[in-house]
Amino acid sequence: GIQANFSKVFRAQAVSATIESGCVFLPKSSGWLYDFETQVSQFPAGAHDDMVDSMTQALSYLIPQKRAVTENRIEYDNIPTIYGL
Repeated sequence: GIQANFSKVFRAQAVSATIESGCVFLPKSSGWLYDFETQVSQFPAGAHDDMVDSMTQALSYLIPQKRAVTENRIEYDNIPTIYGL
Protein backbone atom coordinates (compact mmCIF):
# COMPACT_ATOMS: atom_id res chain seq x y z
CA GLY A 1 0.00 0.00 0.00
CA ILE A 2 0.91 3.62 -0.48
CA GLN A 3 0.45 6.06 2.37
CA ALA A 4 -1.27 9.20 1.06
CA ASN A 5 0.13 12.42 2.47
CA PHE A 6 -2.38 14.83 0.95
CA SER A 7 -6.13 14.96 0.28
CA LYS A 8 -7.68 13.38 -2.82
CA VAL A 9 -8.42 16.83 -4.23
CA PHE A 10 -4.83 17.98 -3.71
CA ARG A 11 -3.50 14.80 -5.36
CA ALA A 12 -5.81 15.36 -8.34
CA GLN A 13 -4.63 18.96 -8.66
CA ALA A 14 -1.02 17.77 -8.59
CA VAL A 15 -1.46 15.73 -11.80
CA SER A 16 -4.07 17.89 -13.54
CA ALA A 17 -1.50 19.72 -15.71
CA THR A 18 -0.29 16.41 -17.12
CA ILE A 19 -3.85 15.34 -17.88
CA GLU A 20 -4.86 18.72 -19.33
CA SER A 21 -1.78 18.83 -21.56
CA GLY A 22 -2.96 15.72 -23.38
CA CYS A 23 -0.31 13.35 -22.06
CA VAL A 24 -2.75 10.80 -20.65
CA PHE A 25 -4.72 8.57 -22.98
CA LEU A 26 -7.77 6.39 -22.41
CA PRO A 27 -8.86 3.44 -24.52
CA LYS A 28 -11.56 4.09 -27.11
CA SER A 29 -13.73 1.44 -25.50
CA SER A 30 -13.60 -0.64 -22.37
CA GLY A 31 -16.04 -2.09 -19.86
CA TRP A 32 -14.89 0.35 -17.17
CA LEU A 33 -14.60 3.50 -19.31
CA TYR A 34 -18.12 4.89 -18.76
CA ASP A 35 -17.84 4.53 -14.98
CA PHE A 36 -14.36 6.06 -15.01
CA GLU A 37 -15.42 9.07 -17.08
CA THR A 38 -18.46 9.56 -14.85
CA GLN A 39 -16.33 9.58 -11.71
CA VAL A 40 -13.81 11.98 -13.24
CA SER A 41 -16.50 14.37 -14.47
CA GLN A 42 -18.22 14.41 -11.07
CA PHE A 43 -15.07 14.68 -8.96
CA PRO A 44 -14.88 15.78 -6.17
CA ALA A 45 -18.65 16.09 -5.61
CA GLY A 46 -19.63 12.65 -6.94
CA ALA A 47 -20.73 9.72 -4.82
CA HIS A 48 -17.67 7.67 -5.86
CA ASP A 49 -14.05 8.65 -6.45
CA ASP A 50 -11.98 5.47 -6.12
CA MET A 51 -11.09 5.35 -9.83
CA VAL A 52 -10.05 9.01 -9.78
CA ASP A 53 -7.91 8.43 -6.71
CA SER A 54 -6.29 5.36 -8.29
CA MET A 55 -5.51 7.37 -11.43
CA THR A 56 -3.93 10.22 -9.50
CA GLN A 57 -1.86 7.83 -7.40
CA ALA A 58 -0.68 5.99 -10.53
CA LEU A 59 0.22 9.22 -12.34
CA SER A 60 2.09 10.52 -9.30
CA TYR A 61 4.06 7.27 -9.23
CA LEU A 62 4.72 7.21 -12.98
CA ILE A 63 5.79 10.82 -13.39
CA PRO A 64 9.32 11.26 -12.06
CA GLN A 65 9.18 14.72 -10.62
CA LYS A 66 10.87 17.28 -8.51
CA ARG A 67 8.25 19.40 -6.85
CA ALA A 68 8.16 22.38 -4.60
CA VAL A 69 4.92 22.58 -2.67
CA THR A 70 3.75 26.13 -2.16
CA GLU A 71 0.64 27.33 -0.37
CA ASN A 72 -1.79 26.79 -3.25
CA ARG A 73 0.11 25.01 -6.01
CA ILE A 74 2.81 22.55 -6.93
CA GLU A 75 5.59 23.52 -9.31
CA TYR A 76 7.08 20.74 -11.43
CA ASP A 77 10.45 20.38 -13.12
CA ASN A 78 11.37 17.87 -15.81
CA ILE A 79 8.00 16.22 -16.39
CA PRO A 80 8.29 13.68 -19.20
CA THR A 81 5.46 12.96 -21.60
CA ILE A 82 3.51 9.83 -20.70
CA TYR A 83 1.89 7.82 -23.48
CA GLY A 84 -0.40 4.83 -23.45
CA LEU A 85 -2.14 5.21 -20.09
